[in-house]
Amino acid sequence: MSVKWPMVRLGEVLTLDVDAVAVVPTDVYPMAGVYSFGRGLFHRSPLLGAETTYPRLHRLRTGQIVLSQLKAWEGAIARVTDAFDGNFLSPQFPTFRPRRGRADATYVEWYCRLPALWAALQRGARGMGARRDSVSPERFLDVELPLPPLPEQRRIVATVESAARLIDRCRDERATAGRQLEGLLLGAYSRLIEGAERCPMRGIAPVVRRPVEVHPDRRYLEIGTRSFGRGLFRKPPVDGLVLGDKRVYTIRRGDLIFMNVFAWEGAVAVASDAEDGLIGSHRYITCVPEPHTALSQFLCFHFLTPRGLSELGEASPGGAGRNRTLGVEKLERIEVPVPHLDRQKMFVELMMQVEHVRSLHEDCSALAQGLMKSHVHRLLGAETEVPGASS
Repeated sequence: MSVKWPMVRLGEVLTLDVDAVAVVPTDVYPMAGVYSFGRGLFHRSPLLGAETTYPRLHRLRTGQIVLSQLKAWEGAIARVTDAFDGNFLSPQFPTFRPRRGRADATYVEWYCRLPALWAALQRGARGMGARRDSVSPERFLDVELPLPPLPEQRRIVATVESAARLIDRCRDERATAGRQLEGLLLGAYSRLIEGAERCPMRGIAPVVRRPVEVHPDRRYLEIGTRSFGRGLFRKPPVDGLVLGDKRVYTIRRGDLIFMNVFAWEGAVAVASDAEDGLIGSHRYITCVPEPHTALSQFLCFHFLTPRGLSELGEASPGGAGRNRTLGVEKLERIEVPVPHLDRQKMFVELMMQVEHVRSLHEDCSALAQGLMKSHVHRLLGAETEVPGASS
């Protein structure tokens, strides 16, 4: 049976503990920052005193809890570890120290990672809009947390951090496995294209456009393409009246799709059943492979290799970002390796198996993260209660 610990104000276990240091123009200050969503502190570039208008900076000390007044409502709260002792933050970051015998700093830190606490802070934040909401030290200290005895706090911390280390290890192993799978595919691809004939895209997968006649009273679903080979997504429905005279084209399953302004950074994908019948703007170039010559999935993999991306870059003249546009004619002139269709099919089957393994890894990771969150909430006595301020 779970134990319900008494709820107490943070002000009963934390005290404001600010080491405000007068800024000397000629001194250099090692700076820190606070990540949102409970991800802790990070190092920033050193700051010369003459480069700031603040008359004072707050010096951090190990064991303190630091609050970002501007971003506390989205989890920018952290415990100061030894790695950040002596670093500085602006006066927008007040610091607190646990009262001796009342609270363990790491226990408080874990509680401050709960989204329910962030929501409580946001409800009482000053200002309007995400960029101006501000959490005062008084508001922070008025929020409640469940407070078991110190030995129990430390037991809870040890349990939660043990689970967190397991999650980190799983994440590292997943990353290692991902690199190994990528290496497996690249190795198989390299062997596959050895000695293969290279043919221009216009001969094996020409550009195909299917213009759509837009009706003002209809709704349409558009595709979008993520960069770095992360696939397609569906945009919110749009009325034909909004599309107006915008040029749009039908997408079909199996189309090899290039987003012309970001193809050079991997905005390349293959349309699946989920995208069949959707539309894409003129910026989405669709190529249709000759059925007895090439497979979309194989060609997509090629264009996401370093060589393929380089070829797309050369076919996308201009400066950076949206000024680099893939030309249709240049795309159709790119020569790609074309091994025998049966060998392409074997490679695509391998790709599908690798994708299945990746999907399993992602499912396991999501399950572990969910279990971790549930575990933290249960141990901290916050299964259903949303921590709020005392009245």
